[in-house]
Amino acid sequence: TVVFAQSPQVDELLRSADNAYEENDYAKAAAAYEKVLLVEHKDHKILNRAGISYFKLENFAKAKDKFRLAALYGPVNDDVTMSSYYSNLSACYTYLNEDSKAFEYALKGYNLDKSSSFAFWNAASNAQNVGRYTDCIKIMNESSLPKLNVLNTLYARSYLGLKEYDKSIKHYEDFFANYVPDEMDVNINLDDERYFYFKALLYGGNQDHLNPEIKK
Repeated sequence: TVVFAQSPQVDELLRSADNAYEENDYAKAAAAYEKVLLVEHKDHKILNRAGISYFKLENFAKAKDKFRLAALYGPVNDDVTMSSYYSNLSACYTYLNEDSKAFEYALKGYNLDKSSSFAFWNAASNAQNVGRYTDCIKIMNESSLPKLNVLNTLYARSYLGLKEYDKSIKHYEDFFANYVPDEMDVNINLDDERYFYFKALLYGGNQDHLNPEIKK
């Protein structure tokens, strides 16, 4: 076993990386964390911060690698920390269009910490992404977290996938009637939701019920 003594140079690099991270200078932070990781290559906290830095830079492949290592070297008895690492890893797989992997790690993260709204949304939305509509609905129904309006989009898409058009329409109408931007820090594309709402109306034979406000 090789034991590295953390040198003053490494301490200084880590301070520089953390300062850049706190100032949202993620390019500088990522470069500095990489240098620190040459020595502290199993430090899960540094790996996680490096992963977040790459994620913010939209370099999802590198972010995935860092989060995977953070989970590998993370504290296995700390459910909250491990949940965040798995959820972060899941988010990377989503952006890399690997939906099955995204759902696998999202569910793993959520099962470790069901009090996390991030892990909860990750699990439910990824279940919907891979066509596990019943699982998506079950996750939301069984959660003790507040039932925020944004969840209506997942209910509506899931019921559309299950061909239960009346339920899909009802959830979309509730969503549009109570829309709050950036709820749960989730970015919702309203044009996408309108498209799926129209599909529910079309397949459900309820085109005449279309709210004029939503047409806009």
